[in-house]
Amino acid sequence: MLKLLNSMDFTVAVASNSMTIEQDMTFIKAALLYSDTITLVSPVASTYIELTDNANKKNEKALYNLMQKVIPFCQKADPIFCENINQTLDQFSSILYSKQYRSIPLPLKYNIKKALLEFSTGIESVLIQNLGEENCNSLKKLVESKKVRLYDFKSSFANDDDYVYEFYNILKKSVSNSSTFPLFDDLSNNLIKSAIEEKIITLNKSSEFEAKHAKLAGNLLIALPSFEFATTDEILDIRKELEKPLVRFRSKLLAYDAEIQSMPWDEEFQFECIKLYQQEVAPAVLEIDELTKESSFIKNLGYSFLTDKSALEKTGKIFITVAMAGIISAFTDVLSRGQTLAAAGGAYTISKVATAYKEYEKNQHDIMKKDMYFYYRAGKLLEKRTK
Repeated sequence: MLKLLNSMDFTVAVASNSMTIEQDMTFIKAALLYSDTITLVSPVASTYIELTDNANKKNEKALYNLMQKVIPFCQKADPIFCENINQTLDQFSSILYSKQYRSIPLPLKYNIKKALLEFSTGIESVLIQNLGEENCNSLKKLVESKKVRLYDFKSSFANDDDYVYEFYNILKKSVSNSSTFPLFDDLSNNLIKSAIEEKIITLNKSSEFEAKHAKLAGNLLIALPSFEFATTDEILDIRKELEKPLVRFRSKLLAYDAEIQSMPWDEEFQFECIKLYQQEVAPAVLEIDELTKESSFIKNLGYSFLTDKSALEKTGKIFITVAMAGIISAFTDVLSRGQTLAAAGGAYTISKVATAYKEYEKNQHDIMKKDMYFYYRAGKLLEKRTK
């Protein structure tokens, strides 16, 4: 159990049926906020990273290999064009990989490389236009910084049968491997469901728990306020700030897992998550929100003063009127000067301020020890960043 709490490795799988990485980034953000390591299994994301890899722009041979990877994607759209360009590429290949290529004049080599670079730039431009510049930049940054490991497909995306078979095997390994928590999209989950129904895959209790836990955590985090508008950098900042409260949140989710009877690929799973949220999560978050408001330092300071009978006897009704009208500014002034506050003939010493602050600190400490504080605070931080 300690391993689960201290190291959670997520495998995020997205089998998108369109050229988009929107769902990839949503799942990645949830995993960044909750897990320790992330492996992304995504045909579209892998294709984008592969076709825009700077290593493909180093020389003529690398650029030629890039063209070889791109052409199959054009096959269905324009087979005649692909047939013609393949003939040209075959001729170019025979020259490029021959000894005679070395003797080609440098200006001609430069023009060849320039043409290939323009092709590469055009491919990248089209991909970014389709996938969205912000998502592309975020994904590339996460992969380059090694915060997200991208699964390296061995088969070609253009080869449907081989690619689907490889994708399925990755999913099968992920749900059967007790060292990773699988977070899958609907298409991936449906594939696993079919395999289980056909008895191709049999899951043990540990694998069932990991699949359930990852999806429950993903559903809850994606439901946070303004989550869809948060950037990956903001998510990473929040994760860093809430590193310690995350431990208690994970522990609480382990307890919640027992209340979910269905699996992520079952129709009832989403309903059970909603029910759990309404019965357990929402009330817990509301309690923390109310406690946070009640533990306001300035509010407690004013309350302790106004309920002090001796102080009220000295200051009378006039001071109550002043306090309600904005005595808070006077309180903050006392804190900055460390002096005695005099109001309407009554003395209010800094010792009362110190007492109120100690109470505030204790309340804050108690609140931060709540199991759902991570979830509550993450939501508040997300709201704040979008205002």
